Amino acid sequence: MSAALASAVIGSRFMGFGRTQMMLSALGSGVLSGYYFNQAFVTANMVEVEKERERLATLGIQSSPEPSPKT
Repeated sequence: MSAALASAVIGSRFMGFGRTQMMLSALGSGVLSGYYFNQAFVTANMVEVEKERERLATLGIQSSPEPSPKT
């Protein structure tokens, strides 16, 4: 949300965007920053899951199988 706000302010004040261009710039920045934040969050959590699986494997405990993807 803050990325979209910053983009709107920069677009309107420093780049001279009109109202429509400013809104599109804010929307695009908000969507992209949300997407990349989500990808980083998922990646970090998957690393933690793999570490836990390795820890369980060294202890000789079988971890639960990965769920099959739903179609």
